[in-house]
Amino acid sequence: MERKILKANASRSTVTFPNPGDDGYTLEQLKEAIGGGYIEVVSIPGVDQDKILVVDEDGHRKDLPYNHTASYIAGQTIVGDALICLRTDIR
Repeated sequence: MERKILKANASRSTVTFPNPGDDGYTLEQLKEAIGGGYIEVVSIPGVDQDKILVVDEDGHRKDLPYNHTASYIAGQTIVGDALICLRTDIR
């Protein structure tokens, strides 16, 4: 599966993110993907329970921009950039 960063901007763009190593993503890599801060894992409702979003836990407090694509996928409000990856990518 291709890992992507869902950007929180008007263009609703995505950026390909490198696949994790054998031990999964490091905390530093996850922070880099979402622009820093504490990370929060958000489950994606639906058929494929292996996919998750990694977001900035303090995004609302930081007044980060609304992420249309990530919010649609998660079925809840997501702000800031979000990394979509597999649950097994997080160790």
